[in-house]
Amino acid sequence: MTAFPTELEEAIKKAREAAIKNTSQKAKVDADLLEKEWQSTKQSCEAKIQSLDETIQKQLQQIEGISTQLQTALNQAQDLAMRAFNSSSNNAK
Repeated sequence: MTAFPTELEEAIKKAREAAIKNTSQKAKVDADLLEKEWQSTKQSCEAKIQSLDETIQKQLQQIEGISTQLQTALNQAQDLAMRAFNSSSNNAK
């Protein structure tokens, strides 16, 4: 009869240790999974950012090309306007 409380205490102690060990292992696995998920999400976001940056750079290059074309067209229009003005003022004399 006197051995029962000691055995019960030992069983409780072993069960507590096993529960702590299992909980710690599960927490480590969960933390590792969360870390891997975070890394995957981070890499995905970085890839999207890089893709968007590349798209922006391409669009900026296109805008610069269009701007150059518009400036050239404006210069040509101004040149033609000046020629027409000079021609009409020469004809008026």
